[in-house]
Amino acid sequence: IRSLINEYKLSPISEANDGLYLIHLAAKRGHSDVIVMLIEEFHQDPKARSKTGHEAIHFGAVNGHSHVVELLIDKYTVSPNATTEDNFTPLLLAVVGGHEALVELLFTKYSQSLPNEDLWKIL
Repeated sequence: IRSLINEYKLSPISEANDGLYLIHLAAKRGHSDVIVMLIEEFHQDPKARSKTGHEAIHFGAVNGHSHVVELLIDKYTVSPNATTEDNFTPLLLAVVGGHEALVELLFTKYSQSLPNEDLWKIL
């Protein structure tokens, strides 16, 4: 990835036409090494938002990538309570996606809970 960015003089921190940043795509696919590279070498904001208000943590959560969520919270101080424009939290997205291990991680390690109004979104 690094060589492609350099060779083609791409901006890894520019928003694409679809409103996503490379960090979003890396989180979606579970590539924590790429996330670290984008943040540390190319100064990508770990809290960069898509057009719909999703951060990398949301893409990691909806796809069940516990290691991505944990990395963003622990190393880059991304909030486990970050909400999208539709008020979806990483926990809610993990629940909707059926990612039990991530739900358990967010409940136990980060003391997250679902407010009653979020339960209606699931139902």
